[in-house]
Amino acid sequence: MELRGGEIVVSIGDVAGLASCQWHFVSRLRRTLAGEPEPDPPALPAHISRLRHRFMDEVAARYRAALGVMDPEHPHGVFDASSLAPASRSVRARGEAAERAGVVVGERLRIDGVEGRVPLSVLIDEGVRVSGVAFSSHVRARLRLEVGGAAWLLARGGVDTLTSRALLTLASGRLVTLTTSRIIDDFDARLLEARDLIARAHTGVFPTWWQVSRVCGECSDCAWAIEAHDDVLAVPGIGLAQRARLLSQGVHTRRDLVTHPVDGVSTASLERVRLQVSQREEAPGPYGPRVLATCERTHRALATLPDPAPGDVYFDCENDSVWGWTPEDHTGLIYLAGALIRAEEGPAPTGPGVWAPPGVSAPREMTVAPAWEYPAAASLPAGGLARAAGWRYVSWWAHSREQEAALAHSLISWLEARRRAYPRMRVYHYAAPEPLFIRRLANRHGIDQQRARTLTGPRGIFTDLFDVVSATVRTGQPGASLKDLEPLYMGAFHRGDLADGARSVVLYDRLRETMTTEQLEVRPDALPGVLAELAAYNEYDCVSTLGLHRWLSAQRVTQ
Repeated sequence: MELRGGEIVVSIGDVAGLASCQWHFVSRLRRTLAGEPEPDPPALPAHISRLRHRFMDEVAARYRAALGVMDPEHPHGVFDASSLAPASRSVRARGEAAERAGVVVGERLRIDGVEGRVPLSVLIDEGVRVSGVAFSSHVRARLRLEVGGAAWLLARGGVDTLTSRALLTLASGRLVTLTTSRIIDDFDARLLEARDLIARAHTGVFPTWWQVSRVCGECSDCAWAIEAHDDVLAVPGIGLAQRARLLSQGVHTRRDLVTHPVDGVSTASLERVRLQVSQREEAPGPYGPRVLATCERTHRALATLPDPAPGDVYFDCENDSVWGWTPEDHTGLIYLAGALIRAEEGPAPTGPGVWAPPGVSAPREMTVAPAWEYPAAASLPAGGLARAAGWRYVSWWAHSREQEAALAHSLISWLEARRRAYPRMRVYHYAAPEPLFIRRLANRHGIDQQRARTLTGPRGIFTDLFDVVSATVRTGQPGASLKDLEPLYMGAFHRGDLADGARSVVLYDRLRETMTTEQLEVRPDALPGVLAELAAYNEYDCVSTLGLHRWLSAQRVTQ
């Protein structure tokens, strides 16, 4: 979206984004007219956008390999429209060469205040077929609208031979056909909506948060508005569908949930909201509001929490969800599994990809207390935080599918050996991914599948602390992630610069673009930079899980 000569020029992406979030469009429109810069996009969406453009270039390269580049000897080869001058971005300016090309790539068009890139237009017997490329494994409304926008630009520009079907190539390799006339009509409808919002904005009229017809609840603009307006979306567990039902009853904010009669929300949910609202208003202490719910359900949940036992493990995995997309497998690479074991235990596990920091200090007495009592320790190297807590951090790394298979076998074998040595041991984790990742590894590589099911099944050794937290802990925090809960128990320890999983995915994926698997096979303690930072991030999650278990155990004494 840009302001040119007093007029707003929108991109295909701007219009397509209206399908999910009108508030984001309105917010961008306000900033554009005010001459304000756009905030930096979140790391992972920006990275995925870059990968998508790279994937688009790879698809174009396949056409070049099959048809050749357009020249006198290949009159129906691939024509690179990016060679056209930017000032001539219209279909008619493509020239005779583009009209005769077998495939046109890199075409950017600007027609009637709409600008965008036509990923591929392919000349076939029936006419010109618009082809889109999506770095996604599913067809989403936005993707349909983006292909529709490309077709709309060509149609408005005078290409009257569009085929009845458009094509969308997904990152999984699947080809999806779309009805050209329908996706053009859908795009046209969103464009009319965009132009109406633009016309009103030129008169100084912008819809408010409560007036927009669609919000996504996920973009940075929505995040700001949810907090600023105390929207019910700030309540964990309330999604867009439930929000719509609440708005129809006149319930807009968390305070409304407490003070208004509400249909369709359980008594237990309302009680959780009341606790959260009261804690937000009181906001005691430097780390923000906190409370432990006191009810029969709390007592039952805490009673199910195992006591700390010899051999206990605190476990966390890191998954690069955008690594190595293929038609057969597009679930990423599990490149790191980390665990805490007591410092006084025997030698660390051995096997492919295993690393433990050297020089483990003598064990320190652990106390069951509501918070850590260690001095502040920001930016400790991997292994340092665990040692400060009297534990030992060990990790398994994988930088290829072959190494991932070795990681899976080594990890499963290690857990089985620990179970034999420590019959009462548990593997503590937070939320569902860790046992899911172990089963995925076994299934993906066809190894140790029954052993993985035994370890992670109902009679296995995994304990999800999220189940206990969801039944017991109520805070004024916006969610119930480890990061939200850490003020309760991590004390002076705090996360470093790498503070969220999305950024860790971007860091690792970009590292893989610049280093080979062989270059990455270095002890993380000997590699300053990204791998050491990722190891420290994973270790912090393991220590945080340990701290949460200790804190929850301490609450049983007070209940």
